[in-house]
Amino acid sequence: MRRREYVRELESSSELIQQLRRQREALGRTSEELARSNEELRQFAYIASHDLQEPLRMVSGFLGLLRTRYEDKLDGKAAEYIRFAVEGAERMSQLIRDLLEYSRAQTRLRRSPPPT
Repeated sequence: MRRREYVRELESSSELIQQLRRQREALGRTSEELARSNEELRQFAYIASHDLQEPLRMVSGFLGLLRTRYEDKLDGKAAEYIRFAVEGAERMSQLIRDLLEYSRAQTRLRRSPPPT
């Protein structure tokens, strides 16, 4: 009877070891997929921030031209609307720069060695 129990325990231990190996392999694959996904997201954030800055600069530039060239011809409401648009473009520009900085910070964190 003891021998049977011993054999069952060995078989059970062997099955547990196999399960642990499979889970470790699955965890490794998931970790690799996550790293790849994070890198793609970082690249997307970088590209998107650069692609969004150019049209935003154009909008801001033309709003500035409107303000300086037609300032004396605009009523108070029109000048206020231009100011709102300029402020909105400045906020959007800051958000885009923050997105780019966040992307860069995440890259630096991943590349830095873990604390000891």
